[in-house]
Amino acid sequence: MKPKAKVEVKGKLALITLENRGQALVPLEELCNIARRFGLELENYECEETTLKTQ
Repeated sequence: MKPKAKVEVKGKLALITLENRGQALVPLEELCNIARRFGLELENYECEETTLKTQ
């Protein structure tokens, strides 16, 4: 089960609040990478799936 995280966007930053009340302030442009890396289920923010392009 992935940990659930609530996201509040504050300009170019995102405040992530976890179910266990842990918090992190991260750059908005890195939010989806961080969510994937730590296996977070974002409750109120959609990350676009990116496909790797091979050359």
